[in-house]
Amino acid sequence: MIKRVTAWTTAATVVSVPLAAASTLPASAVSSATAASASASAAKTISFRGMRLTVPSKWTAHKSDTIWDLLTVQTRPGCDRKKTGCPYFSIGGPNMIHGSNDPNWIGERYNPGRAPFHPETSVMPCRYNRQSDIDDLERFPGGYKGKTVVSGHRQVGKGHKARYYEWAVECYDEKKKRVTRKFVQREWYLRKEKIVIVDGFNTPGLADAIKRATWN
Repeated sequence: MIKRVTAWTTAATVVSVPLAAASTLPASAVSSATAASASASAAKTISFRGMRLTVPSKWTAHKSDTIWDLLTVQTRPGCDRKKTGCPYFSIGGPNMIHGSNDPNWIGERYNPGRAPFHPETSVMPCRYNRQSDIDDLERFPGGYKGKTVVSGHRQVGKGHKARYYEWAVECYDEKKKRVTRKFVQREWYLRKEKIVIVDGFNTPGLADAIKRATWN
């Protein structure tokens, strides 16, 4: 079976040539076609409230129940929370932003720009540690209202803009009385669309994926 490589002509038509004959094409054309093919096959789309993000195919998305209205995207395949902290980012909807009327709801309402996204009413274990490390807790320098590192706006696909914030976060060991890690929590908040994207792992490629988002 002969493998084929696709290249574009100046007239924007598709030309397919056997791989064996690819040496007759400029090296740049061959490498570009190969890279585009590999990129397409290694990507998938995550959809949430009309927003579509193109992300690596190895990332896995898990939807919470309707009360939490939250999509968690794991970015390290096969990661075990019992052994280590597993990188992820979250996409929340109206319930995560405004709270839920459900009697079982115990989360905090989001206050964009005035306080970091923190849905739990209690202190959270450091997200970089394994699940059982409950003495190393997260906290925001400056108290509940936190400390803004960056504040502005970011494009989220054509015709959509998000308020963008970066907050300083640190993990503090209660037993040893010392800071064990410092990091930044990034937040993209789309008020009209009722979406918030939260990332505490500086996920590679996420900002670009959000910038190139498409919409239904």
